[in-house]
Amino acid sequence: MKLVIDTNYLFSFFWRSAFASKLLLADHDLYSPEFALRELEKHKEEIMTKTKLTSEDFREFKLLLQKVIEFVQFSEYSNYIPEAFQLLPEHQKDIDFLALAISLNAAILSKDKKLKEQSKIKVFNEKEFYQLLE
Repeated sequence: MKLVIDTNYLFSFFWRSAFASKLLLADHDLYSPEFALRELEKHKEEIMTKTKLTSEDFREFKLLLQKVIEFVQFSEYSNYIPEAFQLLPEHQKDIDFLALAISLNAAILSKDKKLKEQSKIKVFNEKEFYQLLE
């Protein structure tokens, strides 16, 4: 299955969570918008403080993410931004994730309830994702 991973789930990789491990081990193609990498970098100090990771650990986790998740440039899904806006006009913060999912014909892994309000793309939360694995 193709899955677009939202930023909150990307953050969870740094916590060495069981969920992150399951996601990495599952046989899915994982994607995220390239700007999500910049978001991780923007919150690097916060992530390192909360997880007690060193700067080197952070760098290694980020490199691992880049090996298992394809970070897609905006230009590759920008044609789908207008459609994503139509589907979710009141919730612009997740437009890139929705546009990327539309372009890839992929589902989205997100905790965001607003994303579930649109009907074109399937959106899974963590619990629903675990049910897929069963």
